[in-house]
Amino acid sequence: MMATLRAFIAIDLSEEVKAEIGMVLRKLQAVSPVPVKWVSPDNIHLTLKFLGDIQPAQVERVGQFLRTEICQFSSFSLTLTGLGAFPNMNRPRVIWIGIGDQPLLLSLQAVIEKGLERLGFPAEQRSFKPHLTLGRVKDSATVGDLKAIAKRLSEIEPRFLASQQVRFVCLYRSILQPAGPIYEQLFRVLLK
Repeated sequence: MMATLRAFIAIDLSEEVKAEIGMVLRKLQAVSPVPVKWVSPDNIHLTLKFLGDIQPAQVERVGQFLRTEICQFSSFSLTLTGLGAFPNMNRPRVIWIGIGDQPLLLSLQAVIEKGLERLGFPAEQRSFKPHLTLGRVKDSATVGDLKAIAKRLSEIEPRFLASQQVRFVCLYRSILQPAGPIYEQLFRVLLK
């Protein structure tokens, strides 16, 4: 039996948007040393669907679905809107930058979700909230750490509304490493 691969479908970010995110990350990291695992700007992307561990044979089925369905979507603009946290700003566990209201993005993600469910992938139980993960607060964080992070989040008003054109949807393989994941693009589908 062949080894599985950890896969997800995502939208890549432009170098300009990654540079803007890098500036925001540096401001956030200026908080006293709190236990947050920050994401490298080069690894930040907009996840549309996490597939989990899949068989290599499933890659072609997913690719065929994406090539058939996704190419029907027009290219669209993606705008970053501000900082937030899950589950909320008072108890930050995941720190993120939000994505502006974009009906085409929501439609694209819904088509991917429904189509992959037909291919046997479990449907996501939570509603899709487009965001770019900047960091994850470690379990060792104290109440004081959480308050410091929440305070810093409220102080930083991103002066950017960075935006980019979305032209591709990509299938990635995630290779987990001690220093952080490495993402390998398996293929990409061009939007019209």
